[in-house]
Amino acid sequence: MDKRRRFYINIWDGCNLNCKHCFNEGGSVQGKLLSHPEVIRLIEEAQEYIGIDEVQLTGGEPTQRPDIFPIIRELQQKGIKVLLQTNGVFGSTVLNEILKLPDESFSLIISLDGIETNDYFRGRGTTEKTINNLKILSKKFHIRINTLLSSKIKWNEIEKLVSLTKESKISLAFNPVCPAGRADPSMLMPPNEYFEWMYKLENLSQGKAAIRKCFDFVDGHMVEMEKCPVRESATIHIAADGGAYPCGFLVNNPMCFLGSVRDFSLIELIKRIPTTCKAMSPECHECDFFIKGYCHAGCPARIYALHKKFDEVDIYCMAKYFHECEK
Repeated sequence: MDKRRRFYINIWDGCNLNCKHCFNEGGSVQGKLLSHPEVIRLIEEAQEYIGIDEVQLTGGEPTQRPDIFPIIRELQQKGIKVLLQTNGVFGSTVLNEILKLPDESFSLIISLDGIETNDYFRGRGTTEKTINNLKILSKKFHIRINTLLSSKIKWNEIEKLVSLTKESKISLAFNPVCPAGRADPSMLMPPNEYFEWMYKLENLSQGKAAIRKCFDFVDGHMVEMEKCPVRESATIHIAADGGAYPCGFLVNNPMCFLGSVRDFSLIELIKRIPTTCKAMSPECHECDFFIKGYCHAGCPARIYALHKKFDEVDIYCMAKYFHECEK
């Protein structure tokens, strides 16, 4: 389980792509973005008062921000680890700037949603550009490929992605699409297929790939490994204009706006996370999977996107899946 404590900032909401499944609706730059000094001050505050280990810079496409590399270098000089989340679709100028960065305090998350499926969601030719860049970058940096499991992706694409992990510093993470922003429920992988793929990924990962899933297997049980930071009030997501939200998937939800970092401290903003965002279905409270810690009640953002309230059961409910299998 990944126990690092990250702080998330959408540093640039502009994007060079117009992905069909973008929960953040990245595209044109909106509002008054946080300045370079504001970004640094904010991360220093998070380091001091929240005790973060790493900052994750997201977008939009963060490499399009004109001062992104001076920001990264300044954070590194202050001893702050930087994780850059990118679509990997950039030219040689950006690639060379990344390669100049020290590798001991910098890593990347590169989004690659399959092979054919990636081009479907992100645009023709994006897969080839992304793979070419990640192969070059993986020779120096650790790269995690983030793959969204959708109704479009095929199993042979997963096998092709696993083959990329033969590169020395590449791992894989799989999570379902969240039907927020431009994504919609038709993009969701059916629950039965999703859990079956979790089993297949478990078998595929035996000594063959570094695969990080949102579910894993402990003592023979399927376990939801990542606790939701919203439910734990562990951290917050900062939008490009300085607005704070419980997580990035809830940025488009006006009910979850916590205020601006220009008006409140991070501690104050975390305390403002509404209890409604943490609400769980009564079924979850009485469920053995939740009581025994196999499940953490699912994703609040996904639940809200589908039901317009938080106290419902997640579509990827383990208990319902296993009960269906028992019939």
